[in-house]
Amino acid sequence: MDYENIERMHNTLTNENQIMVFELVSGTNVPCNNQDRITHQGGDILIESDEHLTTKCLDLDSICSIMVMDMDLMNEKLTETRNELLKKLFKD
Repeated sequence: MDYENIERMHNTLTNENQIMVFELVSGTNVPCNNQDRITHQGGDILIESDEHLTTKCLDLDSICSIMVMDMDLMNEKLTETRNELLKKLFKD
C-alpha cells in the first residue's frame, strides 16, 4: 500500500457518513472520515482529526487492508434485514 493510493481512496469520501477503516497487522481498526486530513511523513501515514483533536500515526507496512464503508447504506441494509426478520417472526 502506498500513500498515493490511500490519498486517492480518501478523496472518494463525499460525506461524513462514509468512512475508511484501516485494518492493521495487529488486528486494530483505525477509522477515518472525509473531515480528517491525511498526510505522510516518511513511511508513516498521519491522520489528523479536528473533531477528536487527535493525530494518529500509522506505519504503511502495518496496514494490511483498507475498507471504505457508507454508514447510511449499512444502516439502510440493517433496517431492511430487521424488518424482514420481524415479518417472519410475527407471520404466524
